[in-house]
Amino acid sequence: MFPFNLKEALESGIAVTGCPGSGKTTLLKHIAQHLILNGVVCYVIDVSKAWPTNTPIDNTIVVTGEQFTCQRKNTVFDISKLSYDDKQKWVIECVRALYEQHVNGYSQQEFIIFEECQIYLPTGALRGNAFAPIKDLITVGRNFSLRYALATQFPAMVDANALKSPQQRYFGWTTEANDVSRVRSYFPRKRKNELEETLRDLGKLQFLYQYGNTILPFKIGYYSPPVNVPLESEAPNPIKVNYAWQPTPA
Repeated sequence: MFPFNLKEALESGIAVTGCPGSGKTTLLKHIAQHLILNGVVCYVIDVSKAWPTNTPIDNTIVVTGEQFTCQRKNTVFDISKLSYDDKQKWVIECVRALYEQHVNGYSQQEFIIFEECQIYLPTGALRGNAFAPIKDLITVGRNFSLRYALATQFPAMVDANALKSPQQRYFGWTTEANDVSRVRSYFPRKRKNELEETLRDLGKLQFLYQYGNTILPFKIGYYSPPVNVPLESEAPNPIKVNYAWQPTPA
């Protein structure tokens, strides 16, 4: 078991930070399983092929930049083949499609996991119009049964307001000065030095969990899908992602 508040996750979302190899994806697989077992449809934006194996989600779509329609079920969207700019464009259009359906009455609870969210929510993103669909998701998505998790190895490169919005945060091992400074800003003033030292000393699969005034260390195990337990959430109304752009030539 690990500290996790389902109600809060569906209210304000989740943030997960940590260096490469700290265990962010492993933690998110545990979280996704918990969500799915509670009837939530989960989508994962995967940039590094970390989800197709040993995962609670067995449906993967490799995104090539073409328009597509997919069934509304737990799905990993593998966008690793897209260029950096096209990753941004595709994710914005995908979020737009999901958000508009929810605003227009779709009520099934859904959850988007953004791996390497600094790509889709760089510093200052919420101040402009280019990222408006993701801004809508973050600011009012909970009113329409649509929430999210932000995961990043570079918290200093993520829009500060976006990363601050989730009230449930998981901090893995971090040593880069700017990233430590960003994470430290979330700690209570009287415990900043103590918790910064703990942050630097964390090992693989170890995290600091923050929810309100509660901050506690914990360790998770490697993820293994449960045996003889169906991990499937599926709902009507297929997702149709349209494009007003052409993929950047290789």
